[in-house]
Amino acid sequence: MQTSLETWLRAEAGEPMAWWNPTWDGGVIRIEKPPLLVWLNLLAWSGHTPETVTMEQLAFGSRLVTILVVLIGLASVFWIGVQLRNRNTGLLAALATGSTFLLIKQTHYATYDAQLMGWATLAVALGVRAVYERNPEERAVWSWFFWGLAGIALGATLMTKGPVGAVWVLAPLATAIALLSRRPVRDAAGLCLAVVIGTLILLPWTLHTLDLQSLALSSLADEYKPVDTDQFRPLYYYAGIVAFVFPWTFWWIGSLIHPFRRKEGGRARFFPLIWFLLPFLFVSAWPMRNARYLVPSLPSAGLMCAVYLDQVLHEVSFQKNPARLLRIFWVIAILISFLVSVLILLQPWLMAQGVLDEPYIEGISTLGSLFGLALLLLICSAGIRFSAVPLRPMSFLLVGVWMVTLGTFGYYGYSLAGHQAYPWQAQAEQFAQITGDAPAYFLYEADRENPPKPEMGFAIYSFKIIRPVTTDHLEELRRENPAFFLLVSEDSTRITPQSEGWKWLGPFEDDDFRWNLFTVRAP
Repeated sequence: MQTSLETWLRAEAGEPMAWWNPTWDGGVIRIEKPPLLVWLNLLAWSGHTPETVTMEQLAFGSRLVTILVVLIGLASVFWIGVQLRNRNTGLLAALATGSTFLLIKQTHYATYDAQLMGWATLAVALGVRAVYERNPEERAVWSWFFWGLAGIALGATLMTKGPVGAVWVLAPLATAIALLSRRPVRDAAGLCLAVVIGTLILLPWTLHTLDLQSLALSSLADEYKPVDTDQFRPLYYYAGIVAFVFPWTFWWIGSLIHPFRRKEGGRARFFPLIWFLLPFLFVSAWPMRNARYLVPSLPSAGLMCAVYLDQVLHEVSFQKNPARLLRIFWVIAILISFLVSVLILLQPWLMAQGVLDEPYIEGISTLGSLFGLALLLLICSAGIRFSAVPLRPMSFLLVGVWMVTLGTFGYYGYSLAGHQAYPWQAQAEQFAQITGDAPAYFLYEADRENPPKPEMGFAIYSFKIIRPVTTDHLEELRRENPAFFLLVSEDSTRITPQSEGWKWLGPFEDDDFRWNLFTVRAP
């Protein structure tokens, strides 16, 4: 969000080609994150101006764009399911993917990884179409055509997340060639064509940025270097996928062994499993681990569930146990529905007892909570009714409907809760009011360990580009621009409220950190 906002502010200030060089942290070109997400945000924000827009409006535009890209991913996994089996499999794959807990959560946050999921799944769908010819007489030109389109989608993937995004495209496409192709040599050449097209899409911006910023190459290398941060997790951290694919956890676990129990479909039956495993093992072995990195793996997990469920729906003799499992799920769903609704109602009492420091869900009244509970229970009731043998597709459609309904209520209230608000928003707005249109800087003391800089939220809510300036260049800045504002960390000894030539305007808090604000004292 900071990169998009800073780039938008530069563009609105009349800076030519600002969109081509997105920046953050006061003017640093973000080579490690290519600009497609920023460009889509700028498109969503067209028509707004910095003087009249609110952060909520900008956030809504970003989320809307992300949802549209996610829908591309859902349509793509539907298409893959249709190609591999039938339309029912495609619908189940899109349903299972779109109603997973992790995707609902990350779409709410409008992350890079949610958009990566959309573009990468589109590239895989196009590649599968190029490989998996149902008609042996189909002309080769169609295969090359779809490989070319897959290359464009790969380019969008790379322009969203950078080179690492290729993992979620090349691994499944190489698997598709190995398992599905009738002409592996031609399809291997087609994959090479897609890689060339994708690289050519990424290359112009990358080369321009490397030429423009001398430290960009080292910054790109640092992106993939192991670091010790709060995102470092043990390898077993990603075992949480069983929770992230909820409410499809039961059937996803069943789909792990399904290809080994059924022989129908030949080698193609292993494609969803290997598509999931290769990128999953890659991100699990990576030192930097965060739950959102699993979002691009959700379409493969959804397809695994769909293939398994489609088989269940067609095997009458095996439907007794799946029906029992479905009824067990609906019992769990009823308990969760009651738990969420009761917790919303009991939040004031829990806070009074000291159990909660602040409410986790706000903006939902008692009547609204009861209405949500009634709706969830109505869906559960219908689900139990449809869980009788023989099972029908409606049995599993209701699973997705229940999760989307629960997620809608839950994340609506979660987004309104106080812990979602930036605590120092008032400080940032006051800072913007004081500085006005004048340039703002922060003193970057490079000789200090972990030199402080304004937090992302402070820059966002102040609608200001707060550029860094080192001590060595400070005097030069004063000569060139005598009217500017400077943030200096409170524990700095370089400039203090008693320093000559500087007018102290007061302290500002930023994420439990205090800054002193100065302006150049008039002679």
